[in-house]
Amino acid sequence: MMKKLTLLTLSLALLLPIAATAATENNCERGGKFAGHRDRAQMQQQQQDPLTLQEIEVLAQAQALRRVGTGATAEVTPVNEGGYLITIKSATGETVQSYQVTESGRPESRHQHRKGAMPAS
Repeated sequence: MMKKLTLLTLSLALLLPIAATAATENNCERGGKFAGHRDRAQMQQQQQDPLTLQEIEVLAQAQALRRVGTGATAEVTPVNEGGYLITIKSATGETVQSYQVTESGRPESRHQHRKGAMPAS
């Protein structure tokens, strides 16, 4: 009985570090804890139908009113690579914010760049 217990203890002591290393490597390969969620979100974003220019303008105007308040306006400009550039202006005409959205209306990630596009420096 003592030999079996010793053998079991030794095998557990040897296997635990290996299992922990494998779990860590698997977590790193997948991009961390939220990789599955991130992958699903990207897949859903790609599957969405693109919005029309008029729909993007309505969304941009709503954002301008929500962020700046009464009298705020939003200008929407189509971008060559796809997507839109939205510029929010205050009632006095000063540019408050400018950002890019995808064809589905989601903000462009600052870390993602389209193929061939150079990041602004």
